[in-house]
Amino acid sequence: MGLIRRCLLLLSFLIIPTSAVSETVLYCSPELSTGFYKDKISKKWGTTVFEPVRFTVKLNNDSKVVVIKLSTMVTKRMPCLVFNHRFTKEDNNIFCDNDEGTTFIYNKANNKFLYSSIDIFSYTSNIAGDSVGIFAGKCEKF
Repeated sequence: MGLIRRCLLLLSFLIIPTSAVSETVLYCSPELSTGFYKDKISKKWGTTVFEPVRFTVKLNNDSKVVVIKLSTMVTKRMPCLVFNHRFTKEDNNIFCDNDEGTTFIYNKANNKFLYSSIDIFSYTSNIAGDSVGIFAGKCEKF
């Protein structure tokens, strides 16, 4: 019984390091940004251009999960799908989204991305929420 436990423990140490390093880290820089915001004084919505903010993306190697770190305080984790382009049939596109209204689309061939943050407590509800933003740009691998 003790020998089986030791073998299992040894195997777990051999497996864990390989899965821990099986991710791609991207450094993404928006080139374009636009969105909507609610003025705190007038309480009216308007359009805006957001200040581009670089962010980090961690994509596991099977492209099933992405973790986006927007700042030291905001991290988004999303499930992803790899899909073929309807004309080229290439599987370079990764589509990620979560139930909070955030999407991330990344093309592995040209490194372009689209990121959108459409908060469920924004324009469509009476609850004051975050701004709505769409960002487009390129990512570089670390």
